[in-house]
Amino acid sequence: MNIDKQKAHLEEQRENLLKDIEKIGVKDSSDPGGFIVKEEKDYAPNDVNDDIDQADEQEMILTNNALLGDLETRLKNVEKALENIENGNYGKCEKCQGEIEGERIMANPSANTCISCM
Repeated sequence: MNIDKQKAHLEEQRENLLKDIEKIGVKDSSDPGGFIVKEEKDYAPNDVNDDIDQADEQEMILTNNALLGDLETRLKNVEKALENIENGNYGKCEKCQGEIEGERIMANPSANTCISCM
């Protein structure tokens, strides 16, 4: 396994994930490293479509919140894999401490468990 190639791939994944996160989220000041969904609109109290617009906005927030959670999890996994490269633990299963299969690492460079422990 070429660690430098894996590192470059993980760094590219991190940049892409951050770009995707920035499209729908902003940094959460109460959670370092966390994000919250951007709210797009402000509503005037007497707006004719106020109820419909607010319902649409809430639906979008719920959808984006789920997506944001997935992106954050993937980002944390990528950052953990990069940390493991730096400390010499990359490619080791977090559960059994055995080697993660090469095919698994190639398919998912941020994998943190072997196939048996998955």
